Amino acid sequence: MHYDGMDKKGGSIYSYLDDIRNNYPNKYLDAFKKAVEINQKSLYSNY
Repeated sequence: MHYDGMDKKGGSIYSYLDDIRNNYPNKYLDAFKKAVEINQKSLYSNY
């Protein structure tokens, strides 16, 4: 996304959702949300 001109944001990865929603198809937004969910589980899960 940064290579496509989207500015880097600090803080939560969820801060990108509005920019993705406005610049990419919904299919990409859904994939991004799923990737974030997987990432969050891997970081904070006890499994």
